[in-house]
Amino acid sequence: MVYGFGSNDHGQLGVYDKFDRDIPVAVPLLSMRNVTHISAGATHSIVATGNNRVYAFGSNAEGQLGTANFEDKVRPIAVEMENKRVYEVLAGYQYSLILAESCTDLPNGLPTKEYAIDQTVPASH
Repeated sequence: MVYGFGSNDHGQLGVYDKFDRDIPVAVPLLSMRNVTHISAGATHSIVATGNNRVYAFGSNAEGQLGTANFEDKVRPIAVEMENKRVYEVLAGYQYSLILAESCTDLPNGLPTKEYAIDQTVPASH
């Protein structure tokens, strides 16, 4: 079971509203999920489950929920991972990262070859 408490002004607790909580409250949508990883950013949260599902909720001002829009979500919403194996999730200040199995199809504008960590990736023009 996942519980949340504290600031909830963007819905980052995932409890269907934006009221702060001073005691732990169960996150309803995640109660029957096999949650394996949880990470909280400044105003959003992201979780991964044992069946390779990812859910995000809270502020989406910078697109950090990965939902193809910028709407805040007060309840966990599925992040499309196209049946990839999910290993871990991380929520930063206003961004999220998902460690998942390798992808062969890259969106337009991304480099098509690997670069060493200390190399500069050329800017696309």
